[in-house]
Formats: sequence, C-alpha cells, structure tokens
Amino acid sequence: MKRTAAAASVLVLIGVTALAGCSSSGSAGDVTAAVTTSAQAVGGTAVCDEASLRTSIEDNLAADPGTTDEKVFDISEFRCEDGWAVAFADVGTTSENAVTVTDVFEAEGQLWLLKDRGDVCGTLDDNDITKRPDDAQVPAGIWQDACATN
Repeated sequence: MKRTAAAASVLVLIGVTALAGCSSSGSAGDVTAAVTTSAQAVGGTAVCDEASLRTSIEDNLAADPGTTDEKVFDISEFRCEDGWAVAFADVGTTSENAVTVTDVFEAEGQLWLLKDRGDVCGTLDDNDITKRPDDAQVPAGIWQDACATN
C-alpha cells in the first residue's frame, strides 16, 4: 500500500513537471500559479476563470433595473492578480448592439464583487493618466488594463 501511494505521488510530480514544460503561456511559473489557484479554490477563494467572472457580470446586470435585458456575449480577455480581476466583456441586448465594457472585481470569499473603477483605481495625475496612483487599490500588474482603458 505504501509503495502504491509513493508511486502515485511520483506520477503526480512527473505530471506537474511535464505540464510545466508544455505550458502554452511559456513559463513554468504560470502553471504553478494555476495549480495553486485551483488548490486555493477548494479552500473557498474566488477562482480566476472566465465562467466565474461571467457569472459575476451576469448577476450584476440582472440586479440593475437598467440592464436586466442585457447579457454577456463574449469575454475577450481577463486577468487576475492578488485577489483582483479585470474583464473585457461584450455586453448588450443583442450581439449586434453589444459594447465592450471594462469590469473590475475584487475577490471576497468565493465571489468576484464588481467594483466602481472611480473608487479603486486611485486619483489620476492629470499630467500622466497612464501612471498608477499611489492610492490605487487595484494591483500594479493589472492596473493599466483595469484603470487606463475605455
């Protein structure tokens, strides 16, 4: 029995190592982060994936009386860092009238909570609106996408 458990552990380690070498993103660190995120999801933290972000966007549309007829047609891109996420979603009543919106989220438990960019992006410098303000809550790694776009 001990030999079987040890062999299974070795196979898992080999599988993770093989995945790191085959990563489409090009770095083993990305695979490690994905494995870590999955492990954290079991413990009750928000999962950084398109389905979770889509659910949050759709829930917010349904809760707002002005957008109850709108739906998400596509999420062209999303990124997460340190409990924050940014998603570029095509939202509208039909695919023909959908517009791309930038939504910023903060993780709270297993949920992604939509945040007002005016509250979390910080006080912009009128001379350089592309510079992350010191009072920004959004992490530096996703600030440009989350706060300096449409």
